[in-house]
Amino acid sequence: MNNIKLLGFTFTNLEINKLVKYINFKFKFKKKIIISTVNAAKIIQSKNDKFLNNFIKKSSIVTIDGMSIVFAGKLLSKKKLHRVSGYDLMEKLFILSLKKKISLFFLGSKKNVIKQAVKNVKKKYPKIHISGFNDGFFWDNEKQLIKRINKLKPKILLIGMTSPTQEMFVQKYGNSLNVKLIILLGGSFDVLSGKLQRAPILLQNMGLEWAFRLAQEPRRLFWRYLTTNSQFIYMVLKQYLRFK
Repeated sequence: MNNIKLLGFTFTNLEINKLVKYINFKFKFKKKIIISTVNAAKIIQSKNDKFLNNFIKKSSIVTIDGMSIVFAGKLLSKKKLHRVSGYDLMEKLFILSLKKKISLFFLGSKKNVIKQAVKNVKKKYPKIHISGFNDGFFWDNEKQLIKRINKLKPKILLIGMTSPTQEMFVQKYGNSLNVKLIILLGGSFDVLSGKLQRAPILLQNMGLEWAFRLAQEPRRLFWRYLTTNSQFIYMVLKQYLRFK
């Protein structure tokens, strides 16, 4: 297993196709797989949230979900880092589910968003087995939701909610869910549904995906990106100068 320690976390540093092969291999074992997708904003968020920090560290797989972490890795470790975004990994899991006849359950977002996201997946992959879906507004009905999920027997649970809400749900109810893999995807369902557009690959590779997102949701994201991006740059430079 190719891991790399960076900025306080141990990342799974595998190219995406190798990572999917590793996940497929892990399906043979009884232990539940929990995948956290981590970008710069989540690193900063975790520094001020002990629960989130510990949850990420205990995850089975932690992917590098952002070019800013790749750039930081080049500066701090001189090693090649493989970016695996949550969205790209989700798409690969769709393909894996088709090949291995694995069922999926989608959880999160608003009702109209998750419904459209599932519709889009079925349109793209007509033979995919989606056992069910539910929006993210199920609080006070968690036990009924878990019973429903377990009754439908999906192997993969995709969760698209904000942090640390999605992590708190998994921490509290993960052991009660009879699924093999749980992947935490944040806002990926918004893109999957078509509500938001994903940045062109050129902007992604340049580390400017955040700017594309900001252009789509300026009111919601301006202050968040201003603070998290500046804090992340400061953190990286501080660590670089310390070991230079």
